[in-house]
Parts: sequence; structure tokens; C-alpha cells
Amino acid sequence: WRDGRVGGGVPFFKKPNGLHAFKYHIYRNLYTGTLIFLSDNLFTFSGDPQMTGYTGYDCNTPICVQAERFRLNVDTSASTPGEIVPLGGHRNDGALECNSARCPEYDNMVTQNDGKSFQGGCGWDVLETGCCFEVDDGDSSAFVCLRCEELLFSAHNATCAQGALKEWKFESSAKVPLSFRSFGEILQCGPSLNPETIEGSPHSNATSATSNLFLCNVWQWEQGDYIDDADLDSLKPGRHIRVNYNNYQQNDDSPDNWVAGPEIQGEGIFECFNRGSCIAPDTCSCRDGYGGYDCATPLCRHQQATGDIVGCQNGGVCVDKDDCQCIQQVSVLWKVHTEADRGLTGWTGTDCSMPMCMQGYFDPVCNASAAPGKEGCYRCANGGICVAPDLCSCAEGWSGYDCRTPVCKAESTPLIRNQLMTSDEVKIRIFEEDPCGMSGFSSLHHEGPRGVCSLPNQCTCNCQGSYDDDLCRKIGGKYCQTPFNDPLFRERNVLAPNEIFGTRNCYSGYEGLVDGNDLFASCHLRIYEPSFYVRHTRAIVSLSIFSGIALCLLAANFWTKFTRQQRSRQKERRANSSAQSANNNMQHALAHVVKKKE
Repeated sequence: WRDGRVGGGVPFFKKPNGLHAFKYHIYRNLYTGTLIFLSDNLFTFSGDPQMTGYTGYDCNTPICVQAERFRLNVDTSASTPGEIVPLGGHRNDGALECNSARCPEYDNMVTQNDGKSFQGGCGWDVLETGCCFEVDDGDSSAFVCLRCEELLFSAHNATCAQGALKEWKFESSAKVPLSFRSFGEILQCGPSLNPETIEGSPHSNATSATSNLFLCNVWQWEQGDYIDDADLDSLKPGRHIRVNYNNYQQNDDSPDNWVAGPEIQGEGIFECFNRGSCIAPDTCSCRDGYGGYDCATPLCRHQQATGDIVGCQNGGVCVDKDDCQCIQQVSVLWKVHTEADRGLTGWTGTDCSMPMCMQGYFDPVCNASAAPGKEGCYRCANGGICVAPDLCSCAEGWSGYDCRTPVCKAESTPLIRNQLMTSDEVKIRIFEEDPCGMSGFSSLHHEGPRGVCSLPNQCTCNCQGSYDDDLCRKIGGKYCQTPFNDPLFRERNVLAPNEIFGTRNCYSGYEGLVDGNDLFASCHLRIYEPSFYVRHTRAIVSLSIFSGIALCLLAANFWTKFTRQQRSRQKERRANSSAQSANNNMQHALAHVVKKKE
């Protein structure tokens, strides 16, 4: 019963005797005035449950109403017999166990449509096959074997000819010859059923008649009264071929409705889905890879790197034996990151344990922990691993949705804090998290990033002007300018704490910490650009000295000339004074002489 109630409820497998309920609607055509009748199929009253139990000419064949089909026996005596289909399962008693993930022994034949499965007359008999009886012979067991060497056949009988029944006695089982053995086993008289009836069956392995000629390999069984149905509703009138299968089928258009299919005559066996065996009423024994009450449920068993056996992971559906249909859908990564490829993302692998990343690539030899199915994995750039659909787990030093964004971080030591010229912890944090760009560190809105993080903990600092040898030769000018290094660094310190003399070709821009490979690990220091006086201090000083000396020399020369002129003038004045004195003396002497003469 579908709802699990014992003795009542809605049957899952029905007879085609249900009733339908309809709701009618009546409309009048406004133009013609005619009435229109429409109906809705409201519901279907469930049919009676199908009958289970045993069928076959000897009532030894179990019925499985959940079986996929009724497989007719083939006439093995025909010149061109039909196809014999072996059906597997957990042995003829359903008790075969397997502790492995996959059990190929479940595929071995349990039943098949050769007329030997379940038919009670199959076995070893005296007339046709010859067989042996085990007898007590004192302290040991002996075997008496019989075989008819000449059979007389009629329409429905076989009789051993007079004197044709031969008997042999063997003292032990070891003495029984191969002529009374099959695959090494002694042909013991009696039934040899395949499969043996399981525990709880109303039928035993014993039978009153064993005959491979008439009661085994039966593919059709003629039955019935020669005149009418003998007042038995279960029989057709007259002789007819027995029907063992009702052939009730679900209506494809309305699965709740069941219909009777064409009549199928003949003996056979019930075949569960995927070549499973019906070994008892409504009991299917399934082949490897299938389960369920009807063997229609595929099993997916996959061994992971840990040794665990799992089914379909991450919402995957087991659509066939060991075949998972994984959840995949169109990636929307490109809507956020326009450079991302377009395609399917989700899960893949035989067990759907492998995530797919559109921003990554498939590595078939991946042996990472992210490859539980040992079938490879999707990798992301720079050593990253795809850990979920379109989600990368990046290696140390990388970030971003595709692990292509390097990460640069730095530690703010006391020296660095002094160079940053701030005690603001927010700005210190900016430096530690982004030592290359330091975006937001300065209050100047026009100042852009000081550099970029080009590799993990490696910065490419911004250079606003640099020396270029080729352009210097061709153009000259600013391309010939080199970074300033103060030749007077012993006598003075022109650098602020956040400044540095350029150590490369760059004379304007930023530099910072360097690693062991002499590559920048930060860009927090501004390259010092000197003023005209600082850049040309030595020249200015030298020029000043030279100018002073020149002035001194000019002054000395002037003074010398001036003193010479003064001396010359003094001499002239002395000479003039002497001449005037002599002239005066002469005039006085003349005057005195004249006076004396007078």
C-alpha cells in the first residue's frame, strides 16, 4: 500500500477497475443559443490492489507486481531458440552479502527464462538423465544409480522399454563415475530447483514428480476442460495456453489510471528492473549497482581519497549505476567581473565533489586536498584552489576572485612610525594594509596612489620623473636629470623624516623599504627634490668665494693705485713747495741785494 497502512489505503499497483468522478459545466452559446457541456476529471477512485503470490503451471513462480516485465520462457528445444536472459541478484535466497563498494557477484545468474527457474519438475530422474540414490551400507554410504537405456515416447508420455532400466551400485561417492555427475557433483534423484524457495515460502523443495522432459523447460502449458470452463471462473472454456501475467499497465496520460494490456500466454518469470530477479512474492533481488523494492533505483558508489564510499555529493542525482548527474548552471561571475569567462559552473566529477571555477582551469593530475574524488581539480591562478563553484581559495600573498591580485603588507616599526610623521593609528593602519599605494593616507585630495602592489610584498613605486639614457642623448633636458644626492650630507641634513634621496633613476616620486632582493616593499618615502640653493650650494659657495677674492683683489688694486696717486701728489706738492720756497728765497735775496744797493 502506498500510504503504508496494513489492510487498507491507496494501492500503488492497481487493477484496472477504478471509477472516475467528473464535474460538468453547462454554457449557452450567446450567438446560436445551443448548450455546451464541459467536464473536469476531478479524481479517480482507486482500483483494487493487484494480486501477488505464486503463478506458473505448478504454482511455483513468484509474482512481483512491481516487476518491469514478465519475461517469457524460450523453447530451448527449438532449432532457433529465443534469447535466454540471465537475471542477477543476491543469490537465489537473497542472502548473499558483500562488504565492498561494488559487488560484481550480484551480477551472476540467479534466474533466467530457460524454463528451469522455479519449475518444480526440474532435476535428475531415472528415465531421462539417470540419477543416484544414497543408501546406508553399514558403516559407510553407498550409491545406487539407475538409468534407462531405451525410452519409448508417445504424445505426453515416456516409458522405459522392457529390460532397459539398468542399475549400478557404488561403494562410496568416490566410486561414482562421471556419467552420473554434473560439474563434479553426483546426480542425485529428485528436484534441482533454481532458485531454491526461500525461507517463508509455502512451497518446499520437495516434489512428487521430477521430469526434465515434461515438467521442466516448460515454455507453454496447455490446460483447461475439454468441453467448457468446468464452472471455474479462472479458466477459459476448452483447452488453452495458460496465462500467468495479467499485464496491467499504467496509463501514460494519467498515471493513476491502470489499463489491461494485451494478453500474454506462456510460462515465464517476473523480471525486476535492471535485470533483477523476482525470488519471492513482491521481493526483488537486485544486480550490482541497483536497489529499491523494484531494483529501479540506481546506486552510485564512489571511493574518495580518504577511502570513504560516497554517493552523489552536493545535490547531485544518481541517474544510473555509478553515474551522477551533477548540478551545474550558467556562471554569473562575468556580471560582477566583466573580464571573467562565460560558461557553466557548479560541480563535476564522478561523485560531484569537484567544484568548478570559471576563473580557474582544470588540472587532471591535481592531488590536492580539494580533490576528494582523485580525478583532478580546478585550480586558480598563482597556486589557488577552487573550493566551491566560482570561489577560489588563494595561496598566501594573493587575493581577489581569481587569485591574481597580489597582497602587500608591512609592519609599522618605531622607525617606520617616525618616517610616517604621524601618530594617527588610522593612518598607521592604512600603511600596514597598503604599504604601496597608501591611498587615503594624505589629506591632499589630488595626491594619487604612491605605487602599486605588483607581486606579493613587492611594490612598484610611482615615479614622476626619471633619467633616461637614450632620451638624454637624443633630446636632453629633463631626461638627463638624475636623482639628487647631497654632497654636503656630512655638514648638513636637508631631509625630512618622510623623505629619501633617490636610489634608482627616479628623481621625483616615491621609494621605501627594500627586501633582500633590493626590491621595494613599500612606497612611504617621498624622493627629495632640492631647491635651487640646496642643489647648487657648492657652486654658490665657490662662486661667492671667488667673487670675494676678486673684489678683494680689485679693492687692493684700487687702494694701491690710490695710494700711489696720493704719494705722487704729495711729492708734487713738496716739489712745488720747495720751488716756491727757493723762488721766494731768491726773491728775498734779490730784494735784499737791491735794498743794499739802495
